[in-house]
Amino acid sequence: MTSIACEFETELGKLVVYGTIIGTLYNRKPFAEKELQNCISDCIIIYEENPNLIIVGDLNTAFLEIDKEDFKINKSTTDSLINLFEKLDLMNSTMNIKENIDHIIIPKLFENRLKETNTFIPKRSKKDNHHGVFINISNPQFC
Repeated sequence: MTSIACEFETELGKLVVYGTIIGTLYNRKPFAEKELQNCISDCIIIYEENPNLIIVGDLNTAFLEIDKEDFKINKSTTDSLINLFEKLDLMNSTMNIKENIDHIIIPKLFENRLKETNTFIPKRSKKDNHHGVFINISNPQFC
């Protein structure tokens, strides 16, 4: 099992945070494909219960054009995730971080509240493509 979901009561309403890893063994078959399919299936089911879905985790894929060839499991995985985000009306808040394969995906309705996207842990080496990433979403009653 490579995923977990928790629902939280917040000032923004009930949010479901779904944490996952796609490619625990990077692109070794059948693991990455199975983890991708589990992620897609889980997210669709969760979204039907609560569309305030936030996906966080090691997706092992970059979404910037400049990084796509060097920082992704394969094009099919990247395209499948993009399709999932579009289908569930989500946006990748961390897609513009260079050389990044760890992401935070949020509902598009939070896009105007997104105040900050950044890293808090730099990459340790050229072979380690993991950043600590974070976002800051404003609460409208405190703006």
